[in-house]
Amino acid sequence: MSLIEVHDLCKSFGSLNVLQNVNLNVEAGERIAIIGGSGCGKSVFLRSLELLEKPDHGRIFIDGDEITAKGADIDRIRQSMGMVYQKFHLFSEMDVMDKPKP
Repeated sequence: MSLIEVHDLCKSFGSLNVLQNVNLNVEAGERIAIIGGSGCGKSVFLRSLELLEKPDHGRIFIDGDEITAKGADIDRIRQSMGMVYQKFHLFSEMDVMDKPKP
């Protein structure tokens, strides 16, 4: 069983087709890189894996659980996932010893 399986994933914004029938299998222990030019859909694809973007079509399985299935326990499936965002908006005026002010 694959750790991540993506079958025929499609996502568009209006008339702009960003993802068209994307398929991917990632086995446990594998390392992959998703590369491409600016605006080619890398972030949309990764956001779709956690359903932060809702795909128009396709199926996504995380460790055997279909996150795109109707009635899927999305929160439970997400507990086994992690994502580091490119722009994660830390407090630029603080160092590690400072605390945010309420």
